[in-house]
Amino acid sequence: MASFDVEAGQGGFLAIPGSANIRPRLARSSVGVPRASFGDGGLTRLNGLPCSDSQDSLTASVVLGDRLYAVGNSLIGGTPYPFVACFNLANGRLDTSFAGKGWLFLPQAAGETYSLNSCALQATAGSNYLIVAGLSYDGTAYHSQVARLQLDGRLDTAFGANDFWRDTIAQVDAPVFCQVDSVGRILVAYTENNTLPMVCAARLTATGVLDSSLVSAAAACGPRRVRAR
Repeated sequence: MASFDVEAGQGGFLAIPGSANIRPRLARSSVGVPRASFGDGGLTRLNGLPCSDSQDSLTASVVLGDRLYAVGNSLIGGTPYPFVACFNLANGRLDTSFAGKGWLFLPQAAGETYSLNSCALQATAGSNYLIVAGLSYDGTAYHSQVARLQLDGRLDTAFGANDFWRDTIAQVDAPVFCQVDSVGRILVAYTENNTLPMVCAARLTATGVLDSSLVSAAAACGPRRVRAR
């Protein structure tokens, strides 16, 4: 899925996923026409990402100032590895001030896999952060998972529990999407399918703690769930 972000007065930025023998590309455009002065004639091939065999794909991106932050997954030996990358929008190249090389893999626990679907910017307590959300697989079931990074690429180890928030109710079976509200709370949406498909919405505090005020007192232990019909 491509991600399109509009920067006021500056046109748009388009992250184009990679596929067989095609590396992901980044374009900067005004009214849909790539700018020839950006990257390689208006399109930048995203060389330098984790894989060298065209097995990188971008799933979402956000713009802050002259930087574009993108999340994606590298397929290595059939296993997805989630990564976050940062690009300089002046030239479309990786910004090596981010994590020392322009990208980083998110850590995965032994025996687990993790893929990223969504990202959002968070402004809270005078600081900016990048919120990333996706699916984690613990060997038995899929769960929604959210983490927070500082804008220099460091994982925020004070976020949630064990550096992330995870829905402990299985089985999440679709991409996880996130947004941040005006006070920094994180809104997470996904579907799960234990015995019946459910549309789920969770709200986290700015620091990754489940906000139980979103649900009724009788169900204050978890996300809000609505049966899909």
